[in-house]
Amino acid sequence: MKQHIFDPNTDYQKSLSSATTTSTSDLPLALSIGEAAKLSGVSRSTLYAEMMAGRLAWAKVGKRRLIPTEALLAWLRSATTH
Repeated sequence: MKQHIFDPNTDYQKSLSSATTTSTSDLPLALSIGEAAKLSGVSRSTLYAEMMAGRLAWAKVGKRRLIPTEALLAWLRSATTH
């Protein structure tokens, strides 16, 4: 059985449409900073600043910093102004 690997160059449009609905099943569990920036449209610098301020959850795995997808979506929802 072939395992699907998330390809940020081709899967973002599908993921973005999934992210705006209640289903996030097409998204990976966690995103690199670059993937999160591309998916959200927010700069890497802004993401790092929010992570360091404690407003955006993240995990360090080895040398990588990963943002749980649910944390990114919750952060984006909380940053939305009406």
